[in-house]
Amino acid sequence: KSVFVSTFEDKKILSSFCFAAIFLVIGIISSICIPLLLKKTVDAFSSTNSTSTILILLSYGLIWMMNQAVLHIRALSTYRIQQRIIFSLGMKILSHLYTLSHSYFLNQKPGELTNIIRRAQQDVPSLTLGIFFHIVPTVIEFLFVIIFIYFLYTFIYSFLLSCILVVFFTYTCFSMKTAL
Repeated sequence: KSVFVSTFEDKKILSSFCFAAIFLVIGIISSICIPLLLKKTVDAFSSTNSTSTILILLSYGLIWMMNQAVLHIRALSTYRIQQRIIFSLGMKILSHLYTLSHSYFLNQKPGELTNIIRRAQQDVPSLTLGIFFHIVPTVIEFLFVIIFIYFLYTFIYSFLLSCILVVFFTYTCFSMKTAL
């Protein structure tokens, strides 16, 4: 069985993951609403109605605070998942090590197995959760922003933004490959 499948068999871990996914969606929506409310706030300063200006400023502050709180709550809810993945991965590695022959251990350098286990326990959870909770939300936010710009402005602006993002991501991927 996969480490991730065995991790999510626990109902608490699964509910923690769903909780984090809900806060992820709330965070994406609030991140998109903040610039729109900022536009309304700037427009409200030119009006003579001070009540609407105060309400828009309060809503902007409330959504900004909610966005910051959602980031921290999401990090707290994924901590349990990350610890369970590390534990499951460690158990899987140790059970595999028990099946290896004695000659395998005699041919290894001292400390090499310990370093491999430590790196796997540190890197695998951060990579998987990083992809799900950082890269995927960023791509979704970019897609939502491009759609909003398409509906609020002309097509050329959303097309230009799409081209700029594709060039940026391509450059980033190639520069990361050469750096590694």
